[in-house]
Amino acid sequence: MDEYIRCLRAIVDARSKVFIVLDALDECTSGSDECEDRSLHKFLDVIFQLQVTGNVNLLATSRFIPDISKRFDAALVQEVRASSDDITSYVSTEVKLMGGKIKGDDELQAVIKKTILEAVDGMFLMARLYIQSLRACMMTKRKVKEALERFARQQFASDTNRTHRAYDEAVLRIDSQNKEYQITARHALLWITYAERPLTANELIHALAVEGGKPSFDEDNVAHIEDVVSVCAGLVALDDKSGIIRLVHYTAYEYFQGTRPDWFQKTHSDITSLCVTYLSYDIFTSDPEFSELPEFPGEFTPPRRTKAYHLYSYAAAYWGHHARRAGASAVDTCMIKFLDNAHQVKASWAALLAAQNAEGKWPYAMHNTQATGIHLASYFGIQEAVQRLLAKEGNANHDDGAENASENSEEFSSQALNVAMNFGQEGAAVRFIERGAGIHSNERRSHFVHSAAQHGMYLALERLLSLGADPNMVDRFLFPLRAAASRGCEKSVTLLLGRGCRIDDCDEISGTALKAAVKSNQTKIVELLLDHGADPNIGASYVASTPLWSAADIGHAEVVLPLIERGANINVIGDWGTPLSQAAAKGHADIVRILLDRGADIDLPDMRGNTPLCRAAGARHTEVIQLLLDRGAEISAVNHKGDSPLHMAAEVERLASFQPLLHRGAYFGATNKKRDSPLNWAARWGHIASYGPARSC
Repeated sequence: MDEYIRCLRAIVDARSKVFIVLDALDECTSGSDECEDRSLHKFLDVIFQLQVTGNVNLLATSRFIPDISKRFDAALVQEVRASSDDITSYVSTEVKLMGGKIKGDDELQAVIKKTILEAVDGMFLMARLYIQSLRACMMTKRKVKEALERFARQQFASDTNRTHRAYDEAVLRIDSQNKEYQITARHALLWITYAERPLTANELIHALAVEGGKPSFDEDNVAHIEDVVSVCAGLVALDDKSGIIRLVHYTAYEYFQGTRPDWFQKTHSDITSLCVTYLSYDIFTSDPEFSELPEFPGEFTPPRRTKAYHLYSYAAAYWGHHARRAGASAVDTCMIKFLDNAHQVKASWAALLAAQNAEGKWPYAMHNTQATGIHLASYFGIQEAVQRLLAKEGNANHDDGAENASENSEEFSSQALNVAMNFGQEGAAVRFIERGAGIHSNERRSHFVHSAAQHGMYLALERLLSLGADPNMVDRFLFPLRAAASRGCEKSVTLLLGRGCRIDDCDEISGTALKAAVKSNQTKIVELLLDHGADPNIGASYVASTPLWSAADIGHAEVVLPLIERGANINVIGDWGTPLSQAAAKGHADIVRILLDRGADIDLPDMRGNTPLCRAAGARHTEVIQLLLDRGAEISAVNHKGDSPLHMAAEVERLASFQPLLHRGAYFGATNKKRDSPLNWAARWGHIASYGPARSC
């Protein structure tokens, strides 16, 4: 979240006018996940702040959610509903296509249209669900009228209650079908509801055709997607353009995952079993094309023949995620047999790499020509499978078996512990460490201590340190404490400090742990490190910047005061000037105020002679320009080239940047060492049109 916010701020700062559209804010929160809710409100805080400090226009859409609506109390609100004409047109068309007692009965059709139009209250989804419900009871007028009475009674219920009742009826219609149709519908809804990503129609019909225990895929068992849709009682919809099949509405996902999870027996466990069966087909063992890997990770592409096996890529990329969610119940004999089959594991590993590459990820940490089942189970974090495989092998150090494997592991380490750590599977990582993996050489220990700190794996880090790993060991010039501080893992930072980690160790490029915490906006970690005596004036020599300078540069106002109060040099000069100069250049008015209030030198120039006012003027930050002038900044100060703040403002086309300078008496005819005036510069850069109105203000 913090990285996205920094990028957004940088984009806004670089533009004179910005339009932001936030669609479906209600889908950003579950209502029960406090972490998600906090992230949403933090994001909205940033957006609203950008509206204050920059020329930002905002359009947001959402269902009526009280917590979200309150955030927009001062905004213009337009309620959007399906028009009655649209709903009437849809219902009229669908009613005319109905058979049974409805067909040809104009009076009954009129009652249907009137009842549905009143009952749906502008919700197009409800109109669609009611039409599907009528199709199931159109054999007699009485059944139709009873359905219409139910619709009318539900009119005054909440939107959620109405949709859930409609879904209840759809489920009853599914269960009233013959056994084969019931099974097909349930399996289809299971896959669509719990898939890790949206499925294509071809993926779904292949998933439905998988038969447990069969060694090959039977094309004769594949259904038509139209038939699958028809038995699902209107609950699924096919997007003809993308080929994606989804539930009819996001509320249907909420219904099946929250209200009716009992309708499915094992969910993730069932999907795991079907995926493993698919990956275990003989074709993926016998055909070498499925397991070939290129030398360079960025060249991974799926084998051509996988196009005939539509579920293969999904199964390879996600079977383990389903297994991890299912827990121990998913780890059966079939899975262990699959993980013990070297050919099937290699083919699955290759498909997994191809899927990673297709998503724009270069899977260096996974690149291994002889991956084992333990590597695969470690990648997905399937702890029960890891435990059972370890018990069989009796050795946690599973290198790839190639000659000199330990020498090659530094670049493309395929050790199972490394895979587990790189992909955040702490439970699996701890199991390996407890069995002695990665602790028999200083090089390995330093790598894994840093990796555990970097990935926020407190338990893995604690195990490594308990087994004698040195908390001050450096892995490729990287320090564990710095990694934990950057990650924001308070427990890991406390653990490392308690084990004697040197708090002010500094590398030339990135600086100390304190600076890493500042750059990551980890306020609690900053205060924790300062409480333990971290020096706030140590910077990275490569960029000559202290933690305070970095906070001013990035815009992290929350950590500025703690640093100053613990002795940070407020006027330290780096390659790009003082913290005040950098905050002014980036337009961080809140930090400029804090620094000035704490005694920062308002006119202290950088190494090029630019004062904070010069840099603010050159970056078009009108609010900061006004603030500096109000606090007494020297308006005629010049840099080493003789350029004044007005010269700097003349380089950019923004009328608002000229106005405060000219109002305070800046002289437009003053020349620099090349005898250029701000007026000359404005003409040279094509900004004379902006300069003229500003002069006359």
